[in-house]
Amino acid sequence: MHAKLHHSVCVFNITDDMSTVFSAGEYRHDLLSILMLQDADNTVIVGNSEIHIKGDALCFLTHNQPLVTAEDLRGECTVIQFNADVFCIQKHDAEVGCNGILFNNLYEPPILAVDRDQLNSFMDIAQRMVVEVEQRNTCCVDMLESYLKQFLISAVRIKKAEQGALKEAQYVEHDKMQQLRQLMDKHYKEQRKLSFYADKLCLSESAIHKLTHKHWGKSFIAILSEKLIMDAKSLLFLTNDTVKEICYDLGFNDPAYFTRFFKKHSGTTPESYRQTIRNSTTTV
Repeated sequence: MHAKLHHSVCVFNITDDMSTVFSAGEYRHDLLSILMLQDADNTVIVGNSEIHIKGDALCFLTHNQPLVTAEDLRGECTVIQFNADVFCIQKHDAEVGCNGILFNNLYEPPILAVDRDQLNSFMDIAQRMVVEVEQRNTCCVDMLESYLKQFLISAVRIKKAEQGALKEAQYVEHDKMQQLRQLMDKHYKEQRKLSFYADKLCLSESAIHKLTHKHWGKSFIAILSEKLIMDAKSLLFLTNDTVKEICYDLGFNDPAYFTRFFKKHSGTTPESYRQTIRNSTTTV
């Protein structure tokens, strides 16, 4: 299964040749990526999360987000890569709801376990994408966007059904974490003190600190910082807003402080990140 479509509007690739997409036990790409894993049996690291994949699964990676394996990936892997122009996660989020559930999920690893029938359904959509790219019919990009939307909506439905089952099986602690996540998603730009969220949830700050480490493996501050950096990178990539405008949009009062904050968490300045990601994407 191989297909490539590269032009000024759309960059779209599908391949099942693992030797071309994994290098020294790591997958990383400038494009948005969906990895379809079949018969896997590997421990992988995505971000700060380590997870063992057993059987069939999907993995959703954003720009340059690495997936690292401790050893050669077992089973089969088909990779779909696409740029923001063929399917913009932000533009379609209200309709598809995949941003924060599949991609850019700061609370859980971006891996979705599926059964064989579900995987076959996703593989069928991928095969139709390959045919579309090979035939290059009229409105090819529109058809690819439609197939991607079908793929992502199906994955979101599976993920939400899984989350619903977990919520029914668990108790108050899980509900508190859901409430905290909703509060952070709503207020993180203007409210960055733990005391605000503790008051809203009627919990102590130490209780929230323990819960975030237990359920997310990260501190409250780490989650908040990751959300801000994620938004900053998205705005730097998808808009032409100045760094100062992005700084104020994210609730920072001092552009110089924002630049230091960004460099601390990304290893580069906002200007350098914008130049690098745009140059690398357009030359894929």
